Amino acid sequence: MRKVILDTDIGDDIDDALALALIVNSAELELVGVTTVFLHAVRRAKLAARVLRTYNRADVPVYAGVDLPLLQDEQPLIREISGKSNRSRDAHGGFVPCQFMDDMENETVANRDAVSFIIEAAHAAPGQIELICIGPLTNAAIAIRLDRRLPKLLSGITLMGGMFSEQIPEWNIRCDPEAASIVLSSGANIRCIGLDVTLRCRLELMEIERMRHIGSDATSLIGELVDRWLATYRAECPLLHDPLAVATLIDPSLVACERRYISVDLVGPARGATLARRTAPKEPANGWAAAEVAVDVQRDLFMKLFLERVTRRQ
Repeated sequence: MRKVILDTDIGDDIDDALALALIVNSAELELVGVTTVFLHAVRRAKLAARVLRTYNRADVPVYAGVDLPLLQDEQPLIREISGKSNRSRDAHGGFVPCQFMDDMENETVANRDAVSFIIEAAHAAPGQIELICIGPLTNAAIAIRLDRRLPKLLSGITLMGGMFSEQIPEWNIRCDPEAASIVLSSGANIRCIGLDVTLRCRLELMEIERMRHIGSDATSLIGELVDRWLATYRAECPLLHDPLAVATLIDPSLVACERRYISVDLVGPARGATLARRTAPKEPANGWAAAEVAVDVQRDLFMKLFLERVTRRQ
């Protein structure tokens, strides 16, 4: 069993909730805690707590993290997020199903901050905890800045983020490029599951129907979250970006990874894009760092594993 902490911006796209469901249904993973990040982190934490309680895992602590990116005066991005008509919105910000709004405040969230929890958990179990980052990397970056030993205390960092075949800013990296640069260049064992592979992993309508018909409280909750997401985004089917990142810790053979030297573009029109090269740069490090980058995925095998796990009757 592998100890993991899930660092998530649950509440915007549906795949964060699906990733959490995959973890709690996988005996290979021991969920030490959940941390939330980026805009309304407390509210995100309450949604994570609701998902965990519905899966009978209220024993897993949830910690709210940092709301704003490291450059907190970067208001154009915040305004863009708040004003996008195709982003989920409600009175509190973030994607929260209306039918759960009233009782969400009753969910229990740990009375401490996410960053301190990540650091202390790593010290308590050195070399044993994998940090899974499926949102902006602000919590992880601050933890690394506060404790330079952290990258070596973690067994590694698996992140859903970036796109390495094209210079396109991926959402999680773009929301806090400076944080991403700190994490990627930290010296931790990094594995990047980017859009290069996650875009191939779409949850089809027939697969959504399969989840709906299980009839447990947990799958009913997930079904309602999916329905709300479909209505909000006017999308056909969700992409399983975050569940794929989780699944690689259950079965590493689901993706083929290659060693790349990567960095984050911090200036200009491509700000937030991840740059990748096969050979080490001749110039001084300058932000470039080695990482394992996913370049291929066995989509059918992944979908089989995912559906078998999340449709289990509780």
